[in-house]
Amino acid sequence: MENTPLLPVEEEGRLHDPVLCENFFSRVYAYDRWQKTVLAQPSYAALVDFHSTHKYMIMAHYPQGYELLGQIVAKGSKARLETLLDQYFQDFMIALKRRANRKSHTNTMMHILGYVKKNVDGKERNQLLKLIEEYRQEMVPLIAPMTMLRHFIENHGSEYIQRQTYLTPHPDQLGLRNRL
Repeated sequence: MENTPLLPVEEEGRLHDPVLCENFFSRVYAYDRWQKTVLAQPSYAALVDFHSTHKYMIMAHYPQGYELLGQIVAKGSKARLETLLDQYFQDFMIALKRRANRKSHTNTMMHILGYVKKNVDGKERNQLLKLIEEYRQEMVPLIAPMTMLRHFIENHGSEYIQRQTYLTPHPDQLGLRNRL
C-alpha cells in the first residue's frame, strides 16, 4: 500500500454499508479506467478525454473538485505531463473518496437531464422529475431515476453525455445502486 497510496482500500466490515460499498467500487473501477486509458498511453489528450468522461461522476462526489480538476487540466502544455497526470490523479482520487449523497446525486441527475430535456416529451420528463424527487426524499433507491435517465440518454443523448461514467460507474450486475 505504501507504493500505491491512491489505490482504493476499504475495511471488509465497512463494505456492508451500501453507500461505502458503492463508493469503494466506484473508486476501484475509476482507478482501473485511469490505468487502462491514461497511463496506458500517457498524453494530454488522454487526460482531457478521461476528465470529460468523468465530469458528472466528480460532480456527484465533490462539486468543487470538478472545478479544481478542470484547472489542472487547463494547465495543459504549461506543465510537465508526468507532473500534470500525477497531480490530476491524486486530486481525482481524493474527490472520489468523498461519498456522493442524495443531494449531490439529485443535482447531478438534473444537470444530465438538461442534455435531453428538449428531446423528451413533457409527460416522460415529468415522470423522471418525479422519480428524482422521490429519490431525494428517500422514497426510492438511486437505481429508479437512474434507469429512466439512462434510457433517455441512450435514445436522445449526445455521444458526450452517453460516455459519462456517472451513468455506469461499475457493472450493473453488482447491483450497488439498488440499495442507495
